[in-house]
Amino acid sequence: MSNYDHIFDLLKLKKKKGLKCEFTEKCILELPRICNNCLHEILKDKFSSWGSGNELIDRFIRKTQLSSSYERYPEWVPYSSLSQVKQIGEGGFGTVFSAIWNWGIKPTNLSKHYRTGPCKVALKKLKGEMKITEAFLSEVQAQFDFCHLYGITQDPSSLDYMFVMRFAPQGDLRRYLLQNFDKISLASKLGIAQTICAELEKIHAKGWVHGDLHCGNILLLNEENAFISDFGLCRPVDEVESKEALYGVIPNIAPEIIRGHPRSQAGDIYGLGIILWELVCGVVAFADRSHDVRLIVDIFDGLRPQTCHFAPPVYNDLLERCWIRDPSKRPSIKEILESIELWCFHRKQNDVMNNNSIEGHKLFRSHYMSKGGICVKNKFCIDTIHDENDRFGNEFDDTIRDQFVNSQNAGYIYILMKWRPNKPIHLEAVYTSRSFSYKSLQEEINIFLSQRKSNRKSNQSSIVMGNICTG
Repeated sequence: MSNYDHIFDLLKLKKKKGLKCEFTEKCILELPRICNNCLHEILKDKFSSWGSGNELIDRFIRKTQLSSSYERYPEWVPYSSLSQVKQIGEGGFGTVFSAIWNWGIKPTNLSKHYRTGPCKVALKKLKGEMKITEAFLSEVQAQFDFCHLYGITQDPSSLDYMFVMRFAPQGDLRRYLLQNFDKISLASKLGIAQTICAELEKIHAKGWVHGDLHCGNILLLNEENAFISDFGLCRPVDEVESKEALYGVIPNIAPEIIRGHPRSQAGDIYGLGIILWELVCGVVAFADRSHDVRLIVDIFDGLRPQTCHFAPPVYNDLLERCWIRDPSKRPSIKEILESIELWCFHRKQNDVMNNNSIEGHKLFRSHYMSKGGICVKNKFCIDTIHDENDRFGNEFDDTIRDQFVNSQNAGYIYILMKWRPNKPIHLEAVYTSRSFSYKSLQEEINIFLSQRKSNRKSNQSSIVMGNICTG
């Protein structure tokens, strides 16, 4: 019996007994219209009907159900309600499967309580060394709050616990770029960037830190909509504040965090900058070298990805600000999102104004007109543009417009050429999250710096001796 069916049966029982909602007249004790207070009471009544076999998980699910709205509460998902389970990927800290969930998910776009019916979901099985603790489950809560995680189940054959999560048809951003870069317009890149930043803005607004942002943790629903995954699921979260270990992908870890500073929202901004660079360039950062202590030291010394020459200069300027050495001088996610929303708005505005031009070239035409400057047949489109102009004003000047025109034209050439990033990736370049010991890492850095200093002195001595001999 599904959770939905169980709730339905309990509601019928309450109505049979003549019970009424004590909280609001709108609640008629019938699905899909039932208030959250009544829902919590019903969920509490059914606590005895299920169990995970793990007291921590049971306590976590029950506590969260009694404080969440319908679409956000987690569930214990019987493995028998899942079918067509297939492995689709493996990362540094877990294996990912796809499956059909016969119950279906709880939609978030309506206030009514119902389920979609059978739908595709992702299952994430943590590796054996990952322990489920109270601290771990508290960070898992973040994914329930964003409705990317639906519940927890258990593989009956291995007894490993698995998280039932939102399925991303297009996979992760890194793989998507490698396979589709020749088909992605600047407009689509901006759309992806906007949805990523909007998600991170929600995370930061709640006072949270993601702590492990990289393209492998960005999942795509379609060609313009992405969401952030792995809120603590890719590292042992009970060590988040520990100075003993560091987790992540080296190119995406802010220099101050490698030095031992705690994870921070400014550190997230640094990692976001790397993601946005890879999004517009189509290549992964520092793919041509080993991700070792030498790369770490070079990043300390100011090494950053090269400027992407077919990206708009204002976009490149934003990336460089994300990578500033001093974390206090990096832009906030709100500032980044506002910039990208402005660019996306004018992209859409030009799309309406120039809807008779060719695909891939119509989004940033040079004959951009401000509101009132051109007659458009669709009055609704004009009204929409005017509403948005009230928000953004006339901030999009001709210079920035021309930057996007040139960038879109350059990107269109790459599309016509069917160019794909084919830069070879170094065998020791690692793009899955992994753990490092702060102590051993610092020792490696000290040894490397000592050797480099010694080599420099030796080279200087050789130069001096050479000058003496030639003199």
